[in-house]
Amino acid sequence: MSATIPSSIPYSSSSIDIASASFLAYEDINIYGMTPSFGGNLSLAIVMGILFLLHSILGFYFKQAYFGIAFFCGCGLEFAGYIGRTLSHSDPGNVDYFLLQIIALTMAPAFIMAGIYYLLAKLVVIYGDYYSIFKPIVYSYVFIFCDLISLVLQGAGGGMAAVALKADNTDEHSADAGNNIMLAGLIFQVVSMSFFLFFWLEFKNSSFFKKFSKIIDLSSKDHLFNPNPNYVKIRQNNKFLKYFPIVLTLSVIFIYIRCFYRVFELAEGWRGELILNETYIFILDSLMMGLGIAILLLPFYPGYLLRSRNIDITVGFKIHWTDLKFIKKDVNKFLSEIKENQIKPTNFDLNSKADDEKYLNSKNDNFNSITLNDSVSANINASPKSQTNIV
Repeated sequence: MSATIPSSIPYSSSSIDIASASFLAYEDINIYGMTPSFGGNLSLAIVMGILFLLHSILGFYFKQAYFGIAFFCGCGLEFAGYIGRTLSHSDPGNVDYFLLQIIALTMAPAFIMAGIYYLLAKLVVIYGDYYSIFKPIVYSYVFIFCDLISLVLQGAGGGMAAVALKADNTDEHSADAGNNIMLAGLIFQVVSMSFFLFFWLEFKNSSFFKKFSKIIDLSSKDHLFNPNPNYVKIRQNNKFLKYFPIVLTLSVIFIYIRCFYRVFELAEGWRGELILNETYIFILDSLMMGLGIAILLLPFYPGYLLRSRNIDITVGFKIHWTDLKFIKKDVNKFLSEIKENQIKPTNFDLNSKADDEKYLNSKNDNFNSITLNDSVSANINASPKSQTNIV
């Protein structure tokens, strides 16, 4: 017995050394610093794949050129990113899988926000420039350009960091250069989103809560919005449209939370607690992106609410320096312009002089009821049931 024990000690020590060496070798080739969950990432890949499919179908059906393409790219990148993380479960040292997931999941929100930025421009067109600080074309160009800058910085930084980690995984500071570029892109995106939220909430406040200066408007005010007959059709008998601004705001907030999480995650570094613990990733990144994308499906899909199959909303293509000026909100001039461009209701005979006079009188009565005195309220004789206000 005494001869057996000493002979087994060298064998046991050798086994421990081999196991330790294997573990250290595994750690050296593990780019993540942990093993991505197979079940969790596969489930997210399936969910994002379904969202990708649904948004692709809706975008094609409702002829959503810009919004549809932006969400097609954004949802597709989310799907591809979680495929990469799923494959990394069995091969965490594979640089291709790592690059796929880090670049795809980093860039996806920029495409989603690009689609949302364009919606602000469309809503300004539908309700009228008067309620907006800038012309609608300005929002499209400025915020999408900011999104492009963020996209380039995050994509380039993510690629540089991944390559650096693969080359020297033992030094967590090897990816600092790429990490800093990526972090700069994320911070720039958060700042851009903050400005967007300001303009969006100001537009929302101006078009509903603020009413007009010194006027209390308790009834429908659809006659004070863009009188273009196509845009009137969009606003009328559209029960979900009044909730759309709330839904859009929630979508932006979900993505906003995700971007803030990513900023703190990268600030900790590639071996920080936030990036090594997938629970944070699943809740503060995956869940937020999933909710932000899913909430804009039916019945709140923009193409459905804005009736894009039948009505084309013209935002414009060229931007001029004069468009960058603040819109001067002259209430008297605005009301006069709306009054002059009022569209006759379809129940009036366009060839009837009597109906012409009846319509003009109803218009005059309607607008004469609006005064700019402090003590006078507006009494608009319009049917609330047939008009939809922005919330």
